[in-house]
Amino acid sequence: MKVQNPIVKGFYPDPSVCEANGKLEITSCENNGNIDGDDSAAGICEYINNAQNHNKIKISNCKNNGDISAESAAGIVDYGYYFDINNCINNGNILSDRYGGGILAYVYGVNGSELINNGDINAYEYAGGICAYDEGKSTYDKLYNSGKIDTRNIAADKNSLVNSDEEINVTNSEEKHVHNYDSEANIIKATLEADGYREFKCYCGDTGNSIALPTVTVTDAAGEIVSDQYYTVTFKNKTTGAAVTEIKDAGTYEVIVTFNTLYEGEVAKEITVVNNSGTTPADTTPGGTNNSGTTNVSNSDTTNKTDNDNSVTKPGKVKKVTTKVNKKKSVIIKWRKQKAVTGYQIRYSVNKKMKKAKIKTITKNNAKTVLKKLKPGKYFVQIRAYKVVNGKKVAGKWSSKKVVKVSK
Repeated sequence: MKVQNPIVKGFYPDPSVCEANGKLEITSCENNGNIDGDDSAAGICEYINNAQNHNKIKISNCKNNGDISAESAAGIVDYGYYFDINNCINNGNILSDRYGGGILAYVYGVNGSELINNGDINAYEYAGGICAYDEGKSTYDKLYNSGKIDTRNIAADKNSLVNSDEEINVTNSEEKHVHNYDSEANIIKATLEADGYREFKCYCGDTGNSIALPTVTVTDAAGEIVSDQYYTVTFKNKTTGAAVTEIKDAGTYEVIVTFNTLYEGEVAKEITVVNNSGTTPADTTPGGTNNSGTTNVSNSDTTNKTDNDNSVTKPGKVKKVTTKVNKKKSVIIKWRKQKAVTGYQIRYSVNKKMKKAKIKTITKNNAKTVLKKLKPGKYFVQIRAYKVVNGKKVAGKWSSKKVVKVSK
């Protein structure tokens, strides 16, 4: 299945279906559209709730080529529990206000293997080449990140593979992978509608295309086609000057036509190959002007600058956090006080992923606070310390979540 709409919402399997029959497989899906969401967005699957059927949901052989942006965003799956995912690739850029991951944004209990991120990730709180944040009990094998990982917050966490404060297992993986397409994987034959090409494979599993050399047509001053017995054609990489018989890499190439017998002289044209996906054919006229046959195709590459300063030490993670409900529908929170901090931030939400969380800021180095006038329900609570350095607030990591229930 392929999605090629310019704006799409991604695939969203109803969680009740997963829980009803215990099995769901999402395979061979490809998204080529850009996705702009509010709370969360993903190229293939936005949400999986599989708490009752551990690892019976399987996602495989899926690819995202679109740019994804939302408060929480990922190339393949934004949010999920207990599922298997393997042989998936993200080529799109991810922009997030909270969790941003090339393959996954926020997960728990995942079995993942052969996952590749080629896109750039930029997030405000958690940025991960493969997963922005894993709550734990996950196992990963053969993870490869070749994209740039960046954050827009000095206190944010970033990891080229997986961010996590909990117990996870990552093996046989590369944080700064460089693709080497050295083995031929497939030959796509040319048709009347499209050019053919060779597909080359990197050992990580990613593929790149080798473009067949373009056809050169020579016409004389009267517009008649000149037979190729009167000229030879040479292709060169303009950067290296080396002659080539096929094109594997993006760049500028020179097409040199050298005439003989009834014609004399030499004409050079340029072609530009972008992202190993296509070429601009050369058209040469003997004795004519040497107009460039180059077609320039460029991708906008906007980089968000960060204010990260490695010389600033973040506060440590707050420990020994306790919560207690009193009779006035309020929650008492206590923790171990830290040294050399300005204060603390408490965030709480009815959503485990901390969507639309409310934040209470404590401007003194206390070890206790009270959340008042809470509505009945289950709340997730976290705390982190912060300090002010050169007028900027530098925060540590959020503590592990505490769950508290407020009765009616």
